[in-house]
Amino acid sequence: MKKIYRYILSALAFGMAVSCTNLDEDIYSYISQDNFFTSEEQVAIYAGRAYTSLQNWGSEQSWLTMDMLLGDEACAPINPELKWDDNGRYKELQEHRIPTSSKLNLMTWDFIFDGIAACNDVIHALENSKFEFDGRARVLSEIKVLRAFFYYLAADGYDNVPFCIDKMDTSYPKPKNREFLYTFIESEVKENIDNLGDSRDTQYYGRITKGVANTLLAKLYLNAKVWGMGEQWAKAEEAAKAVIESGTYSLAENYKDNFIVHNETSPEAILAIPYSTQYIESSDNAFCLFALTLSTSIAKQKYNIGEGWYGYVGQPDFIATYEEGDTRLTDTYLFGQMYDKNGEKMTITPKGSGEVDYIIDPIFDESKFTEGRSELEGAFIHKWEYQTDGLLTSYKISMENDIFVFRYADVILMYAEAQLRQGKSLDKDALDGLNKLRERASLEPKPSFTLEELYLERGHEMALEGWRRQDMIRFGTYQDPWWAKPNRTPDYALLLPIPSEIKNANPHLVQNPGY
Repeated sequence: MKKIYRYILSALAFGMAVSCTNLDEDIYSYISQDNFFTSEEQVAIYAGRAYTSLQNWGSEQSWLTMDMLLGDEACAPINPELKWDDNGRYKELQEHRIPTSSKLNLMTWDFIFDGIAACNDVIHALENSKFEFDGRARVLSEIKVLRAFFYYLAADGYDNVPFCIDKMDTSYPKPKNREFLYTFIESEVKENIDNLGDSRDTQYYGRITKGVANTLLAKLYLNAKVWGMGEQWAKAEEAAKAVIESGTYSLAENYKDNFIVHNETSPEAILAIPYSTQYIESSDNAFCLFALTLSTSIAKQKYNIGEGWYGYVGQPDFIATYEEGDTRLTDTYLFGQMYDKNGEKMTITPKGSGEVDYIIDPIFDESKFTEGRSELEGAFIHKWEYQTDGLLTSYKISMENDIFVFRYADVILMYAEAQLRQGKSLDKDALDGLNKLRERASLEPKPSFTLEELYLERGHEMALEGWRRQDMIRFGTYQDPWWAKPNRTPDYALLLPIPSEIKNANPHLVQNPGY
């Protein structure tokens, strides 16, 4: 086990204790809360039931994949095997025509509110324990900020959502709008930030720290205008600056260092979700991007992986926006000549054709979205390095790479954007930060940036990391027609629909207008 997973993966063992076969682990579910709340480590292990709810972020049907397919970075056209139609549910995402019955939308909703419920459970236990113990205030504050993060996602996606912060309240929760949730999130973070840790010590890897809290505030303030809360650019700048001036984080020397198999030592990790090929077996909380995107031939011959499901590919319009020479393009998408794990050129025999070199074209016609692309069309996603150790199979599908929900490069970009939104010239920290991002991508530095240039920079640096939909809405591009999306997105579709089975189960909920 990775040493830095000391708390989070121990928490995973706690959460799955009934099926645990590792006799070296303490089974905390069989010990009363009061008997094992005696140290910060034990408190953190109990609190891990809230943290492990984050692991669904990178699963097949959750926040990350929903964001990829709603934005312009990736798509799921019918593949050469004529699969991935799924009764048109991926085309619905592509065209922003999401029905209230969408399973993909329901899974995204469940990810958020399962996380909130887990936080409420842990907070209740910590607040009602009979004994004082080391680390109580810190861990309690961590989980309150984590709950605020989940409510941030809820408000951003749906606006009017059921609100409950008391585990013992069994009534139907009433909905609260973005104005209420904005105030709640801001106050919850500010009231708890002083209790949080402020280091990158392995003890706090994957946990809520001051850096996480300030990054969440920066995102809240940056999107305040979209939420109807007025322009809060100065506050966004201040929150991002607090992260930068903490000296806790720095840019990795190489862009790809943030996404390699063992990426836990990256200096950019602000909020990391730990994953493990060995310790995570359920597909519900596995990070399984390799399966979602790779063909079986690429999976087996290039990466020594059991199989691929041949689904997600890079969206051609987005791929075309990269500057010539930007290494982030080929660090993010796999196209061109395919090579096997020994470095030998791969060949393929497409349907109705003879054997040819396996050369993937990332740009293909949008009609192929529903007709089915060929074996030589559509760039695979490989932003996160795929391991070649043979541990990824058809049945063990969680990758080893951790996901950085908050990454230091994001803070630099937000800091610069907040200044530009105020009509300021970029200060030295912002300009130097942006140019360091460009230089490590093998691009020339710029003497200044416009908002339009920063938007492109943000898109290429943060591609596929779960924030594109939000960014496009803020920059006014989400409603535009794009590849295989011929019509402008209507205003109502800036919000996602409340899933029908959720709405039907709670008499207080009202569907978002337009759905």
